[in-house]
Amino acid sequence: MSLRQTFSLLATAELVMTNSSMALHAAAAFSTPALALLGSGFVSQQQHDAQWGYDQAYLSLGQEWGERDRPYTPDEAIASLQRQQWLTTAAQ
Repeated sequence: MSLRQTFSLLATAELVMTNSSMALHAAAAFSTPALALLGSGFVSQQQHDAQWGYDQAYLSLGQEWGERDRPYTPDEAIASLQRQQWLTTAAQ
């Protein structure tokens, strides 16, 4: 898939679930709601969020000192999206 095709998908998606990467930044640039799944390289979800800088729909899930010592699984991420009512009926 080309970069142009990737950006087109990110621009038209209802929701993007990705790691902290180019896809997350592109989704923000297109104002596409995004969930960032933070891997073990990020020891603090709050620290990542403080550096993020975009105001629109964004949620991150990751480790936090003294609260959670492991990354979220995809199933846990989907459950979190459902609790926050971020998933449309079509996406479920």
